[in-house]
This record gives sequence, C-alpha cells and structure tokens, in this order.
Amino acid sequence: MSGSMHADVAIRPEDYVVVDGLRMVLPYEFEFKSHVKKRWIGRSVVDVFTEEFRGRDRSYFEEALRSGRLAVDGRETGVDAPLQPSQVIRHYIHRHEPPVLEETIRVVHCDETMVVVCKPACMPVHATGQYRKNTVLGILEAEAPHLMPLMPVHRLDNQVSGLLIFARNKATATKLGKQIESRQISKVYLARVTGIFPSEESVVDCPLSYDHRKGIAVTATDSTFKGRVAKTVFQRMRVSKDQSYSIVICRPITGRSHQIRIHLRETGHPIQNDPLYGGTNSMNRIAFRLEEAMALQLDDVDKLMAGEELHADRGKKRKTCIHREAMCMHCPYMLPRGYPVKLEPIWLHAHKYSGEGWSFQSPTPAWVEQD
Repeated sequence: MSGSMHADVAIRPEDYVVVDGLRMVLPYEFEFKSHVKKRWIGRSVVDVFTEEFRGRDRSYFEEALRSGRLAVDGRETGVDAPLQPSQVIRHYIHRHEPPVLEETIRVVHCDETMVVVCKPACMPVHATGQYRKNTVLGILEAEAPHLMPLMPVHRLDNQVSGLLIFARNKATATKLGKQIESRQISKVYLARVTGIFPSEESVVDCPLSYDHRKGIAVTATDSTFKGRVAKTVFQRMRVSKDQSYSIVICRPITGRSHQIRIHLRETGHPIQNDPLYGGTNSMNRIAFRLEEAMALQLDDVDKLMAGEELHADRGKKRKTCIHREAMCMHCPYMLPRGYPVKLEPIWLHAHKYSGEGWSFQSPTPAWVEQD
C-alpha cells in the first residue's frame, strides 16, 4: 500500500530469530496509512482495495472493515460508503517479513556527521515492500540504537555488498548528496567476471536507461528509451589459476542504476553469477535453505525459541509465544506467502569511497581471494 507507514514500537534485537543461516523477523502488528488519492474519490474503500491490492480478496477487506482492521478517518464506515478528499485510510495487518542472510553489518567508521557500514548482500537498505525490520537501517536500530537516526546518501543494489554511507544530520546529507551529484566522490568496486579480462585499462562509455517495469538497465542500442550518460573505467586485478574468471577493479564515473553490471556485460565479461546481465545463475544451497524455510511454521519457531531441538541455529532461549492472527493470510507460516525473495548475492562489492579529506575501505570479500 502506498503512503506513509507508521510503527510506534522501536525495533529490538529480540524481534529477530536465526534459522539455518537466515535472519527472520517475528510477525508483528503493523499499521499502513494512506491519504485518499484522487482516483479513489467517490468509490468505496472495499472496491479500491480489492482492485489495487490483489494479494487479498474482497471478502477479506469486507471483514477487515467490519472488524476495524480497515478504517477511514478512524471511524466505522459502511461497505459502500464513498471515499472523500482528504480522508485517511488505515489498514492494520499482521506483518510477516521475508528473510535475509544472517551476516553482520560492520561499522567501518563513525563520527558526529556520518556512519559508514559494510552492507551484506541481499539486504535492503531501508523499508521497502514487505521489508521494514529486515533492512540495514532496521537491524542497526535494533543492534546499535545510539547511531540513529541515519539518512542514506546513495544507493547500493540489493544483491550487492559493500560500503554504505549514512549522514547523521540534514546538513551532512545535503553536502554529501551534492558531492555525489557533482562527481566529487570517487568509488571503487570489485567484481568477479567470466573469462580472462584484458590486461589493459578498459573504458565503457555507453548511455543507459532503466526499464522500471522490467527492473533492468538497458543500453541506448537495446531500447527506444533515451539514454543518460554513463561511464565506467575497468582494470584487471588478477586472473584465477584455472583462467575461468577474473577479478576486476571498477571505477564508475557516473552513477546509473545497474551501471557496472551492464557495462561489464558490454565488455563481454559479465559478472560471473549475475544472470540478469549475461552471467550464469549460481544455484547454491541458499535456494534450498529458502525452500525449507518457506515450510517453517510458527509452532516450529516457538519450539526453537524455547530451546527445543529443531534443524536450525539454537540461539538464546526465550519463552515468548509468537502472536497469531485469525485474519492473517500468512499464518500459520513464519514467512510471507506469494512474495518473491532474492537471496542470491552477485559478485560485486563496493570496496572504497573517497571524498575531500576522507577515504573509507571495506574488508575484501571471500570470493575475491578464492581460487
């Protein structure tokens, strides 16, 4: 549901449980809030929600309205009552979040103006879609509340790991944002690509567009979209002993969505495990762990938290019984139904950022050293 999302309860370490290397969030009550949009005026809230939020059917929204879990301006509303301008709709749900990989968010630098962390792959930065607590900001709020609030100043693709800079105040956020926009901050990424990358420096100067419907970057020659200037400099770092892959240093001059990934494809040496841009799909044990996790029920997690045997990481014993909700479309399962989850990292890592008077570098990923 579009609109602002509100939750008054702080995120805490005990909101999470780890099962077989996957960090999961215990289901919780959550309120979605949205102002009536122009296209909704004159229609009933049940008609609007049935059409626009198709994960639930009409009977669910009718029952939610009768029970008070769906409300307009906080009052009882008839099923056929027309929505009016400036009204506020609230939808109270039992929220189940998708899992992320159980990896530590390392704090690389912290001062009064900024915090720099090393983001694990396949972890959203901020609240988006079904994710709120299982994000970099959510986990930092739970584990390091003294750092909050934090404001992201740049993007990092979900499947990509590496440095992520947060501002601790608006002035710093504005300053860093302007430096990024004017290309005063240099970035160095590491990538593992197919084959033997050329030893000499390579420059790809290829305009790009982003197809939001398909979720993929396209070159000007691939599409009818008008491309934006995009330039990346590549330098080979080393070649594997069996010559099946190369480690490449990537220096993006511009910052378009998926820029490095598609520019590496243009060199003929795509990221080895990036099927979206010419690599191969590295189906590994993460996919099988996720398949097993989708079958996990709340009763299983209750046993885990009580310290009973379960094929999972034991962690601390807790006596908490997870709340169930009769109208929830996901209960009795732990993870949400019908929501795509991508837990396959790609071998691209934001390794070093430098600006005026500062420079930060992350640890080198294991896949760089493997041979």
